[in-house]
Amino acid sequence: MSTKLWAVPSGTEISTLHGHSDHVTCVAFTRDSRYVLSGSLDKKILMWDVGDGRLIGTFEGHAAAVNAVAVSPDGKRMVSGGSDKIAILWDLETGRTIRSFNGHDDVVTSVAFSPDGESLLTGSSDTTVRLWDVASGAELKRFDSHGSVVSAVLFSNDGASAFSGSWDHTIAIWNIASGKLLKRLTGHEYWVTALSLSGDGRYLLSAGGKDLYLKLWDLTTRENVKTFTGHTNYVSAAALSADGRFAVSGSWDNTVRLWDVKAGTEISGAVRTGR
Repeated sequence: MSTKLWAVPSGTEISTLHGHSDHVTCVAFTRDSRYVLSGSLDKKILMWDVGDGRLIGTFEGHAAAVNAVAVSPDGKRMVSGGSDKIAILWDLETGRTIRSFNGHDDVVTSVAFSPDGESLLTGSSDTTVRLWDVASGAELKRFDSHGSVVSAVLFSNDGASAFSGSWDHTIAIWNIASGKLLKRLTGHEYWVTALSLSGDGRYLLSAGGKDLYLKLWDLTTRENVKTFTGHTNYVSAAALSADGRFAVSGSWDNTVRLWDVKAGTEISGAVRTGR
């Protein structure tokens, strides 16, 4: 029902943002970090001022839960994915819908902009990843190799490759131009729930749900180089800092944990978020 802002690396709570009438499912900062967006089971996306915690915008258009949000590289637009099987492109300044992306046969679980902002990736419970043209809304490609729900999608930093994480316990690496599967990363023992790239694009971080692991992958060798352990329940979220020095993870054990990537260790005691 609420979103919490935290100071890194002290782990102190800055503020709690109240406004949703149901569970918050996803969050994203705008490019300038002045605002944060939150999506919810209440079908809405709320936009908050990070400085004073004010609610400054409400985006309504989904007919079911909002599962994912992402901000465009130019910071002017947002895309959201919903349980209504569609993705919606929004104008962040006006709050208006620009267009919808229709084609998935099940829940849209994840969304990502290409580095140039001209393309969009969506992942779905229909087991596919789809590539869209942002300007026209046309579906450009369909990547179909996973055996279960696609729960996370990312572009590589150069936009030439795509990454998808799935409930089939694997991460797929795709060539955008050809649509071919380049590599399947294996090692998680449960659903892959989150993916994040380092700023230089060399490393990929993944979370494995009930296996309780975070895994760091070297994309040059495409090998798992570190595994982070410490959570005691389902790991639902993970992200790398822009400089690749830190990782953060969220879990159903009601903690947020900060990790030293080079050392592979937790930096400080887990921040307990409450129920």
